[in-house]
Amino acid sequence: MATPSSRASSASIDRLALVDAACDRFEAALRRGERLPIEGLVAELPADVREEATAELAAIAEALLGAEAATLTAALHLRCPPCDGGVAVVAEESLDAITCGTCGSVFGLVGADGEESDTPRRVGRFLLREKLGQGGFGAVWRAYDPELDRDVAVKLPRRGTVSRPEIEFFFREARAAAQLAHPNIVPVYEVGRDGDAVYIVSELVPGDSLQAKLKQSKPGPRQTARLLATIADALHAAHERGVVHRDLKPGNVMLSSEHADGAEGPAWGEPRLMDFGLAKRASGEITMTVEGQVLGTPAYMSPEQAGGETEGTDRRTDVYSLGVMLFEMLTGELPFRGPASSQIEQRRTDDPPSPKRLAPHTPADLATVCLKCMERTPGRR
Repeated sequence: MATPSSRASSASIDRLALVDAACDRFEAALRRGERLPIEGLVAELPADVREEATAELAAIAEALLGAEAATLTAALHLRCPPCDGGVAVVAEESLDAITCGTCGSVFGLVGADGEESDTPRRVGRFLLREKLGQGGFGAVWRAYDPELDRDVAVKLPRRGTVSRPEIEFFFREARAAAQLAHPNIVPVYEVGRDGDAVYIVSELVPGDSLQAKLKQSKPGPRQTARLLATIADALHAAHERGVVHRDLKPGNVMLSSEHADGAEGPAWGEPRLMDFGLAKRASGEITMTVEGQVLGTPAYMSPEQAGGETEGTDRRTDVYSLGVMLFEMLTGELPFRGPASSQIEQRRTDDPPSPKRLAPHTPADLATVCLKCMERTPGRR
């Protein structure tokens, strides 16, 4: 696999920047649930970097989608009727329920008109009111529970056929979170099936994600320490119950507006840990992953995850991800940057820089804790 240094020897810095921009665009689209064809992105690049760009894009697809990556180059290009945004449909996807990754609308090319719509509908007893987020696997809706007269969050897989392994993966979050009772972990209320739709119902947390908040401002050192200590306490409670999160990142931490605290500038709220979709239980579960499969988000995953050592991941994997989050909150940057494949390789071979290099006023104790969390060897964390 080509690395940034090997590419630089055969392409100018400007051409390298074009490749990195294409990789960033491709990764961002995949995380929104869009399927951009690799060959389309490569065709926009200079001829002398297309081969290397193809390898980078394929590595990103493999890291994020696994076996689905092989179908990315065979895509049908469509326009979403409501927003006119581009949609790429891979060969095996259904054409009667296509989800636009830009606006979230669902439209079809075949089948009866009006079967699928964006108007509120019911799943089980829950009335779906508003789509809150869209990911590669599914969407989260604000929904109303008439039986208990309250709003809840309902997670649904993407429309279309869902295989049995995918359903098991979907319910993994519920099985893991159902074991946990902690004020800083978002509880799962129930799981269910309505016809061919499976769903998970959890508490609806008012507020923004830590990821969204970090795009607006940066917390001070004291506020950073408070937030990370609270998240660490919630993780410890999960670890004591034999649950390892394995996809800890700012996007999986909600900041409850009900407990906003403006002691250091902008109010940040109380952190609530959610989305145990990749969680691994210590016992009572057949391992669904295979050795060598990369699970998690590249920017925050541990070296052992980056190496595909899924059987060996334990609570120290979450400690590493917590260290990356601490680094980002202290400096405004990630310790390793670049395309996903480059990030994965860097964390396997390189030590992260000290946060004080990017933020000289970082307290020494916090910098020490941060680097200790991000030791490459799990036993040193």
